[in-house]
Amino acid sequence: MLEIRAPEAFYAHSDLAGSLGARWRDPRKGSFEEEVVVDMRDCSVVGPAAALWCAVYATLARRGGAACRVIPPADPTARARLSATRLFKALDEEGVRIDGRIPVSSGDDAGILLPLTCFRTGEEGRRLEIHFAESANAHDRIPANLRAVISDMFGELVNNAAEHSGSLVGGFGLIQFRSVEGAYQLQCAVADGGIGIKESLGRKPDLPRTPTESDAILLAMREQVSVVGSPTHGIGLCWVIKESSRVSIHSGFGAVVSEGGDPPREVEPAQIIPFPGTLAQVSVGKK
Repeated sequence: MLEIRAPEAFYAHSDLAGSLGARWRDPRKGSFEEEVVVDMRDCSVVGPAAALWCAVYATLARRGGAACRVIPPADPTARARLSATRLFKALDEEGVRIDGRIPVSSGDDAGILLPLTCFRTGEEGRRLEIHFAESANAHDRIPANLRAVISDMFGELVNNAAEHSGSLVGGFGLIQFRSVEGAYQLQCAVADGGIGIKESLGRKPDLPRTPTESDAILLAMREQVSVVGSPTHGIGLCWVIKESSRVSIHSGFGAVVSEGGDPPREVEPAQIIPFPGTLAQVSVGKK
């Protein structure tokens, strides 16, 4: 059995270093003959990036033939907030067993602007972009100046996943809004279980070869770099970095972070837990 135990503060899959570490297996490759258990009973908070990791990893493992089980947080508030993201619903539809009774929770209570939603084609991705843009414009808790910004950022991430990932399980999007004592933050996360950025860029012969997956992420963040042959593509990620308070992108064994619009930097390899595909999270707001 592959048991993955999440910590109390589970913001991203990198927080699993102590539980997963060297035991990590790539669920995109081969079949799983052992049960996969994701144990979140200790969690008091589960961030958008962590929820998307769970969706992608468990879905890929299930498609690979594994019996999968998820243990929700024991804390009632944390369990209700995670339920509001619709993670459990998405996993249940894939045949993943969810332990215990899952409460029905309002997305408004957890600040969920877009619950965890799967898109499998470019057309589904575009419909999701439109749906979120319309709901964001109608949401009075989001500052007006942020509505168009986060909609455009989300559209860029969804477009990248839909066009370039080659994911057999599609892509997943999740957007959450938090406001505490005048401070607010929008967190937008998109993930897929596809081929990864390095292989995607490697299919374009006029781009330089990259020795590592982190190098490939840095290349993808440059202006006018794209795997499609249009000069109008490839400006999105560069713009996202300039407009956000924090951007993190994980792809395979690579990870890159940019904060406050600063140039992106590579995460130390020793701190990286691989992601089976690509995960991007963008934060916008003020403290």
